[in-house]
Amino acid sequence: MIRTYLNIVAGGVGVSLTLDSLTKGYWYAAAFFAILCAPLLAFGLLDLRKAWSAKDELTEAEADVDQLITQAAEHASDAGAYFHALIQARDLLRVVGGEREAQEVVEDALAHMEDNRQIAIRHCINWLTVILHDANKHWWIDPATGENLRNARFIVPTKLMLTVSELSEAMEAHRKNLPDDKLPHFDGFTVELADALIRIFDLAGSQHCRIGDAAAEKVAYNAKRADHTDAGRLAINGKAY
Repeated sequence: MIRTYLNIVAGGVGVSLTLDSLTKGYWYAAAFFAILCAPLLAFGLLDLRKAWSAKDELTEAEADVDQLITQAAEHASDAGAYFHALIQARDLLRVVGGEREAQEVVEDALAHMEDNRQIAIRHCINWLTVILHDANKHWWIDPATGENLRNARFIVPTKLMLTVSELSEAMEAHRKNLPDDKLPHFDGFTVELADALIRIFDLAGSQHCRIGDAAAEKVAYNAKRADHTDAGRLAINGKAY
């Protein structure tokens, strides 16, 4: 930005000198200053145009953040629909005895998701993260001021404690065998766990966490941990639960 201002200022000085030379009849001097200041002005104005363009793009991106979240949710939903469509196609082909080539194509496509646990975990959790954050995006905007709360100082610890409150309610519902007060056809324990999951996925989506990738790798890591085996848990100072 400093270079931009220097170019414009130097170019402006050159223009002044050119005009002054012209009024005094110094044609060669005027031509010299004109040739000298033209590139400076051109580069300065070009840099200024780029800066304003970048600012406009940033403003537009901020204004369209909710739309971008919605579009991401739609793409994730499409991916989920594709996954379920493959399952239905596979099951239908098995029932009606479709062509073996068609069955192989469908089963090969599903193999990347079903047979590989990490891919399935990554796909499903990332899908839920996008979908649930989109469903709750209005909670990240202050209704009084319109402020975007995603980067507010204490928003993450606040959302974490709200998740803890859902787990506390799940414990109380389980302890007293309570039905849910809003969805009475479900028990309270189930609904409060669902609320906790919604808050976790929503928070992860707001902070752009790669929670699906992390969960997939952590499951694979835990499968190889010695302290997670029966022998490790029964050992001295092993994990009892």
